[in-house]
Amino acid sequence: MSELIELLKEIKSNKEAAAFYRDEANRLEYEAIKELQEMGIKKADLGDSEATLVSSKADVNPDMLRPLLENELIADKLIDSGAYTPAHTKEVDVPEKWNLTHLKGLKQYGGNEVEETIEKATTRRYKISFKDKGAA
Repeated sequence: MSELIELLKEIKSNKEAAAFYRDEANRLEYEAIKELQEMGIKKADLGDSEATLVSSKADVNPDMLRPLLENELIADKLIDSGAYTPAHTKEVDVPEKWNLTHLKGLKQYGGNEVEETIEKATTRRYKISFKDKGAA
């Protein structure tokens, strides 16, 4: 029984250490992303590996996109294409939703104004990927 207790204590300790290192790695990655963006660098040579800044996700600000619904050139296309889903009620309330993939396709209909609105409302998220140079 004492061996089991020791094993469980070691597991707990390792899980706590893993959580600490994961949080620390996330904090450091955030700082590195910020610095890479400020310097305009997308790749960094680490000697035995390479770090690459990659876009991982984009968030949109719905309040900034809402004026697109008033643009006669694309208002109907926003809904028809699936770029915008208005708030509605099913069995539960469903909030409005913007689909960035579909939204980008509608830039052609509204010109610079639509493109600028989408760009201003979009916040890109990044992550860093690492690749060993000698890996096959």
